[in-house]
Amino acid sequence: MRFHSAGPRRWAHVVALMLAMSGSAPAAVADAQSASYALEAFVVAHADDWQLFMGDVLVEALRRRHPVLVIVTSAGDAARGTEFWQTREQGALASTLAALALAGASARVADCVVSRVPMAALHGHQQSPMPPARAVRTCRTGDAATVFLRLPDGRPDGAGYAVHGYQSLLRLAATGRGPLSALDGSASYASVGDLAETVAGIIRTQQRLGVAVHVHTHDPDPMTNVIDHADHRETGRVALDAARRLHAAVTLYAGYSNVRRADNLTPEAAAWKAYCFVQYDRAMMARHGSWSAYAENAWAHALYLSRTYARPNVEHGLLRRLWPGR
Repeated sequence: MRFHSAGPRRWAHVVALMLAMSGSAPAAVADAQSASYALEAFVVAHADDWQLFMGDVLVEALRRRHPVLVIVTSAGDAARGTEFWQTREQGALASTLAALALAGASARVADCVVSRVPMAALHGHQQSPMPPARAVRTCRTGDAATVFLRLPDGRPDGAGYAVHGYQSLLRLAATGRGPLSALDGSASYASVGDLAETVAGIIRTQQRLGVAVHVHTHDPDPMTNVIDHADHRETGRVALDAARRLHAAVTLYAGYSNVRRADNLTPEAAAWKAYCFVQYDRAMMARHGSWSAYAENAWAHALYLSRTYARPNVEHGLLRRLWPGR
């Protein structure tokens, strides 16, 4: 993982953006380390989060021939309608194809199906009123799979939108009163624990027998990740709970707080992030010219692309402190 400082690289993203817009990918370095086959699970809130906050890490995982799983919890609709969040999903898949190309892997259009997560895998032999399986949207291409849970966007402050009855991950966690339902009606979650078990079950379905799992997710701790979206924090908490159930290693990534930090990526790693993100943004603009996430906040997005800050989850009491009762 390329977190070592290489000095200020403020304009590295500009070069990558120019390459991406021209349709040429930055050259992928030949992979000389492919002995490990750990499943790298990236559990993020929105369709463009892994690209902005951990895109270089995902590309590196693919270069090392690790299978990659991305779980996107929120539709990220911002109350802008079905076409908007569906286009965001297409943008996420375009980013995945870009990451595969950077890794030198064959890239093809993703094959998407509605898959079912067996609840038996989540609850063992416990009696449960929940359905026997949970339906999720799963898209696969090569060694990468993406699962979309399509939960309502909770707004940056977690208050939710009127059009969705003010549902949000933060409200579910704070009140313990569900359900929190997917926008397409595919599934409902009675509690954050229910959602964490579902995330763990999705990871299990993608995990090869005996293969270790490494979970990458948002840092939910406001002490170390001072500024962030409520959906990011709550998704991070859900992912931590899922990782506990799986006995998986966890790496936590800063989000909006990166605007206050220094550039710390090599030009190559920054170019990887920028190339993946621009493919997402191009897919958005292809559907509607005004749907560029970069244009909405170019200053912040440029900074996200030149820095990745992460820490291992070494504090065993973190989940309990952030989420009392878990």
